[in-house]
Amino acid sequence: MIKGLRTRWAERQTNLADKNDNLGSRESDAASAQSNSPPNPWRPAGAILIAEDDPGDAYQTKRIVEKLRLPVPIHVVSDGEEVVAYLEGQEPYTNRADYPYPLVLLLDLKMPGADGFKVLRWLQTRMQHRALPVVVLTAVREITVVRRAYQLGARSFLIKPLVLTELAATLRSLEISAAAERSAGEPG
Repeated sequence: MIKGLRTRWAERQTNLADKNDNLGSRESDAASAQSNSPPNPWRPAGAILIAEDDPGDAYQTKRIVEKLRLPVPIHVVSDGEEVVAYLEGQEPYTNRADYPYPLVLLLDLKMPGADGFKVLRWLQTRMQHRALPVVVLTAVREITVVRRAYQLGARSFLIKPLVLTELAATLRSLEISAAAERSAGEPG
């Protein structure tokens, strides 16, 4: 199944790269790469960001993402404040070469401090981050929680513990895998 996904992603990579070239985004991307602001939305970014406070769940989620063999770095933060710092390029995430703007945020809802719902609300108030796909990860199965997450902008919702095939299908539906493949093919 994953091999088939890679073939589909490679095909989409060529089509989307052509669109990027036609939009003339190269000049604006060079300026964007030198700042801490999010990259041009027409050009792929380059990381998977996992927000999970439980070290065991964070480890398991990272291992599942690694099994997908996406050619981008995986970064883990443990609370909502760290999500904001990462997305805004604040300390210690100021170097976008080391901490590229994420292709997707895998967001636990139950975190100390700023929980997943607060992060979702914050994302909706920031125009530059609204397009960031958020996949909510939680052990809660209540329909009201699911509905609330979608109302706040989540693109998908997965119940923990995660299953490789479900995460792969979710990332494929969000076209994250294709963007990761494009990102890996770009000159650094």
